[in-house]
Amino acid sequence: MVDFGCGLGATIRSLRNRDYKQKLLHYYLVGMDIYLPYLKQAKSLFDDVILCDIKHPPLRSHSIGVALLVDVLEHIDKPSAVRLIKVLNGIVKDTIIIVTPLGLSKKVYLEDNNPYQAHISSWFPLELISLGYKVNGIGGLRVLRGERGLPRTYSASLLPLNIFLVLLSQIFTYKLPYAAYHLFCIKEKEH
Repeated sequence: MVDFGCGLGATIRSLRNRDYKQKLLHYYLVGMDIYLPYLKQAKSLFDDVILCDIKHPPLRSHSIGVALLVDVLEHIDKPSAVRLIKVLNGIVKDTIIIVTPLGLSKKVYLEDNNPYQAHISSWFPLELISLGYKVNGIGGLRVLRGERGLPRTYSASLLPLNIFLVLLSQIFTYKLPYAAYHLFCIKEKEH
């Protein structure tokens, strides 16, 4: 399993803290990122790490079972991201999972002054469907979230209501990805 654009390893850390911990033991986990400071910090979460530009993955055809691209595509220019998605079709044997914000999610705050954190492309369900992915919405209603997915509220007293509405709206946005904060895209390869 390769976590493309792994950053600090938040995706793998999250999976290990949930019910997926036992399933992850069956995978050789590789983190791949262009930003060395993050890769150094994430190294302990993976069996191996690769410092590279993920737009040009140094992997052979059908060499990995699962590819994860969580909050990555929006950091890559659209033509390069589409090429990467097509390249992944030849590299991945089983499953490709992509999670990306719906539309252009402006990013003013760059964590750790990492220049690669800037959002430079936007994604919509039909684009990913046309590339062969099943697309669902996650994260609740987009209008309820702001920068970094945080609740869009201007009053601490309204925060619990905002969180409740985000959770409640997830019921609807799963099947209505055009209203969701994030797109959850999966392609399972036929054997």
